[in-house]
Amino acid sequence: MPVQDLLYDWQVWCYFAVLTWALRKQLTRTSAKQASIAAALVAVTWYYILRYTTAYKARGGDNLFDDAYADVLQAPHDRNSCQLLTWVVVAALWCRHEPAELLWTGMLGAMSAAFALTPPSFQKRSTRVPLAYVVCSVLALLAVQRLPQLAVTDAVTFGVVLKALHLLLVAPRWLPSFGRSFDEAGVYAVLGVLIAWRRDRVACWPATDCQKSIFVDLVACAVISADAVRRDRGPTTAAVFCVASLVFSPGAAFAFFLALRAAAARDAYEAPAEAKPLGRVLVIGAGASGLAAAKTLLENGAEVVIVEKTGQIGGVFADAYEGAHQVSSKYITPFSDLRLGPEVESHQSLDDYVAYLHTYAVEHDLMRYMRHATVEVLDKTRRGYRATLLDGSHRTVEPFDRVAVCSGLHQEPKVPDIPGAFKGLVIHSQDYKESSIFKNKRVVVVGCGETAFDVAHAAAANNAAHVTLATRRGFVSVPASFGEDFAPLDCLIANAGTHCWESSWSRRVGFHWFITTKFQRLGMLCVSGSSAGWNQWRGRADAMDWAEGRKHIVNKATKCMPLINRGPKEAWWARPWRWLDKAQADVAVGVDLLDHYEAASFGGRAVRFRSTRADDRHDVEVAADVVVLATGYRQTFPFLKRASDGQDDALPTEHFICDPEEGDLAFFGFARPNVGAIPPMSELQAMWWVAKLQGRATGPRVPSAPYKLTNCRLSYGVDYGLYMFSLAREIGAAPNLARWILERPAVALACAFGQAHAPLFRLDGPFAHGDAPDVCATELLEPIRKRGAAMNCIFGLTLCFFAAVNACAVVVEGVVESLFPHE
Repeated sequence: MPVQDLLYDWQVWCYFAVLTWALRKQLTRTSAKQASIAAALVAVTWYYILRYTTAYKARGGDNLFDDAYADVLQAPHDRNSCQLLTWVVVAALWCRHEPAELLWTGMLGAMSAAFALTPPSFQKRSTRVPLAYVVCSVLALLAVQRLPQLAVTDAVTFGVVLKALHLLLVAPRWLPSFGRSFDEAGVYAVLGVLIAWRRDRVACWPATDCQKSIFVDLVACAVISADAVRRDRGPTTAAVFCVASLVFSPGAAFAFFLALRAAAARDAYEAPAEAKPLGRVLVIGAGASGLAAAKTLLENGAEVVIVEKTGQIGGVFADAYEGAHQVSSKYITPFSDLRLGPEVESHQSLDDYVAYLHTYAVEHDLMRYMRHATVEVLDKTRRGYRATLLDGSHRTVEPFDRVAVCSGLHQEPKVPDIPGAFKGLVIHSQDYKESSIFKNKRVVVVGCGETAFDVAHAAAANNAAHVTLATRRGFVSVPASFGEDFAPLDCLIANAGTHCWESSWSRRVGFHWFITTKFQRLGMLCVSGSSAGWNQWRGRADAMDWAEGRKHIVNKATKCMPLINRGPKEAWWARPWRWLDKAQADVAVGVDLLDHYEAASFGGRAVRFRSTRADDRHDVEVAADVVVLATGYRQTFPFLKRASDGQDDALPTEHFICDPEEGDLAFFGFARPNVGAIPPMSELQAMWWVAKLQGRATGPRVPSAPYKLTNCRLSYGVDYGLYMFSLAREIGAAPNLARWILERPAVALACAFGQAHAPLFRLDGPFAHGDAPDVCATELLEPIRKRGAAMNCIFGLTLCFFAAVNACAVVVEGVVESLFPHE
């Protein structure tokens, strides 16, 4: 049968006319390889099309265009056709920056050949999608959804919807811009979800010739998409894309890839053309915070002077009591650019940590900037600051452009005013060094922090005659470690949905903590017998409720807890939970807890305590030979000569780092995390300050309210992870999750599924470090592995739930913002 007899349908003639026009332009700028691929695709698909057309003519058909589509949309092979059509919808949106003829060619049935001739590029382009494209794309997907049903029930409506589909795919190119535009990543993500929701899968081998031509086009389009992904992001990402194509369909996979790519481009950090000079900077203190600040300042061109009154590196860590260990793990505590190896125990001794700080100072050549001196007075001048430095008997006055205060939290002991005379030994925990002073003595420890617990346990383990621990407000006790083979406490948190990548509503109301607190406390109740803390049968903290857990700084030094539990666990019904106390079974002396009592007076060799409960005001007298006041420290900056009226000196208002009106004076290491560590916080605080000073902070201002601990006795207590990500967002240092999903999924896993480790904030932004991706992809996956399969499954399900809730919240927020934009 002659070919001209096959082309009696006027729609087919129109198709060939437009196809010829489009291909003519494309062929003028294509390569021989691309032309040969397109020719092969055209030959295969048109072989089947001509066979189908011949059979259709023989049956006396009179509407080739509509009937051909009706044929390919017959079940079960409609899945192949719908997959191709949804892929076309995504490609039409992707091609909005490409030549119009490419779009026309694809829309009219030779999509794979068109893309082989002129593959659309991934060049940087507008990240906003006009309203017309969004509306037409969504309507086109609805048309695709309806076509299979109409193909067998209503031929007339089927033809109308089919024509509308083709019109919707090309109309936005010629419609004028009107209304709003939308974020490209969000648009592709919505399209991907809508397509994946159809659950289309590739059907069995097609039955008719026309269905075979569609199947060839679908496979070719999927291959071309995978090749485009490979060229843009490498073979690993292309392999993941291929798997996603099989799971979701090529259209959905392509939409998700484009969403990730658009998000990565949108969130990429763009450095300013010129950074402002930092000048001469005084760093007060050579502890962990001071070293981190000095290193960051030096790397960014500052002239640095480090002043340390003790003359040695390490700050308070260098003068600790015997046996002291960190309660933050080796994954959280180290700085971003000097990590601890796998041979190091999960929680270092303070002696080992001081050695680490020495290594850090040597690695970054900080020793030569250090002076043994005390800052007596710091005065503000017109051009900066004037510091009076005292080195022994030698006093000097020097000018500085900026000052970083890193003097530490543990400088001036907070000693309560307890009336009366005591005939025994009274010391503050700052002066406690050796446990031998407790042997055969009656010991009273005032306080309930980690130091108080360490001192009480040391007294009991060193055969004290009796040990009493007194707490005014209670505490929350959870162990820092459950064993070397298990992830430490500070790594049992996932960033995604908790600290970052959540809606502003969720962050503002603490939605994650509101939900998870209930499950955490229920789990502790079932496993350890107490919902107030892990194996904590006494000392329930004030304001400890089931509503929201982001309120307390956790006490992670829990060796003393089994000694406190001995009395409460004597009951027969407590036997199922006694196994938790076996580790301290060899300690003969228990610890009596005075729950919600404060020291009221001394009398001879006794301490009188008064109840702090409103409904219980009686006193208790405890015999004592040694009293240790583990009552914390005052926060003072004597060199600033502030009038404090006996109260703690206030920290600055902007993230506890600096005041907006005095940005050249910064304070590092004074915010206290709930579950985290101060050294990495200080490092990021220094990065934040430097970026602000140099004009490299490109992110939006982040409010402080969400990360502040509610009902915490410390006004500067913060949610560690949320605080870290808040600082990082402001300076563009938050991990670009979309980028790492595409480039290195292992890094993305560490970012989303792990804690707010310091190397995460060296992946992107103004302080990106070349070693950070390797650290994230290796070391930081270790605590995730140590959680175990069961816990990781729970984390995964939790993240899926919060992702769904946050996605809905983001959509609602977007709609509300569109209807009621802020002035």
